[in-house]
Amino acid sequence: MELFLDGRLTAAIPTTADGPGTGGTYAIPTALAALTPGRHSVELRLSGVDGTTTSTLRHFDLLP
Repeated sequence: MELFLDGRLTAAIPTTADGPGTGGTYAIPTALAALTPGRHSVELRLSGVDGTTTSTLRHFDLLP
């Protein structure tokens, strides 16, 4: 799992082909106060052990 904020890697949780899965619920704190007002993006990428990748991209507006 990789989390990107405005195209920059913010957090990652590795997976392995032989290890346990990373199932569950995760809370990843992010310091939004460091962002300037305006449009921003969040992308979550999930990589399966079989090499497949799923990605979700969302945009949000940060008001002053």
